[in-house]
Amino acid sequence: MTNRAKFLAISAATAVSASLLMGSSASGSEADELQKQINEALARTEGAQQISSYEIAWDEGRAILAFPRPGEVEAAPSSVAAVRLMAKSAGVKESDIDPTGETYGVAALSDESGDEIPADEQGDQTSVDPMKADTCPTQAFGDDWYCFYQKKYFEGRRLQWQGRYDDKKVYFEKYDFRNRTSGYSNKSGKKIYTYDYERASPGVPNVYTCTNHLWTEDPHERSSSLPAYLDDAADCFKTN
Repeated sequence: MTNRAKFLAISAATAVSASLLMGSSASGSEADELQKQINEALARTEGAQQISSYEIAWDEGRAILAFPRPGEVEAAPSSVAAVRLMAKSAGVKESDIDPTGETYGVAALSDESGDEIPADEQGDQTSVDPMKADTCPTQAFGDDWYCFYQKKYFEGRRLQWQGRYDDKKVYFEKYDFRNRTSGYSNKSGKKIYTYDYERASPGVPNVYTCTNHLWTEDPHERSSSLPAYLDDAADCFKTN
């Protein structure tokens, strides 16, 4: 091999190594950014626990916030760890859960990582049909589930709930989701009423109540894109 050939071979190998290192660094940087977002949400809320690399939960799974993973615009379907919490909160035995996860649109229980969902089980994440991006668990899971999405077309963070809240309102700020809702998916049999803050009385300054009705979600209804006057306006909700 001539000196020139050796030089070209070494240069090519160096370029490949540098490319791999840069890719690894970028991937690590994205993962660090995701964890930073999760840490910030944990710091701004109370009672939350991180259950996977992209999810945090409250009240043993009655509310779960999922973040998009590095390189993705949509939050992935519920992880195995989340599925187990969801089953517990809904009173469903793990032995009664469909192990493939297909019934509920969640991770397969055979994935023992308890965290990541294999790429070949995530489905088509690039479909032009925005409804296919809706990863809210179905109400067939044993209880009613409904979700709020941070961005239009079911992108960004996903805050999912189960349970009835007909005697009191649930405030999004307690879950780091105030003024973040741009879409929703109600896969439950409940009606969901969403509100924002308004002045309690025209003559009383700086006193606000979460009573200004924004929209009502009928059972099994969803919207991938709220109109501009409702976008990022929701402060609280209740159910029937």
